[in-house]
Amino acid sequence: QTAIETCRERGLRLDGAELLLAKLQEEEQIREAAALALQNAISAGESATLKRTLADATSAGVGEWLLDKAGDHIKALEAADQRKRNIEVELHLASQAKDISRFE
Repeated sequence: QTAIETCRERGLRLDGAELLLAKLQEEEQIREAAALALQNAISAGESATLKRTLADATSAGVGEWLLDKAGDHIKALEAADQRKRNIEVELHLASQAKDISRFE
């Protein structure tokens, strides 16, 4: 943007630079919105929403560190969900077997 302003001040040709700048600014706004949505999804802690938001953020070109953070968060959420399912199965099996020692 500064380069365009300098060219204007000096009366130099822009040859499409304004269009390029507008496109780059639009892409940056999309990236910023996607990054914010991804951060909000990480905070919300819902795996399905986070996966969708991660896909959108990836296509918008959000920085790798935030994408990695979201990917790690998804793995942690899925691991916690799997542990919960495993515990539910164990509780069900133990209640069916009347095997109280499984809880100890």
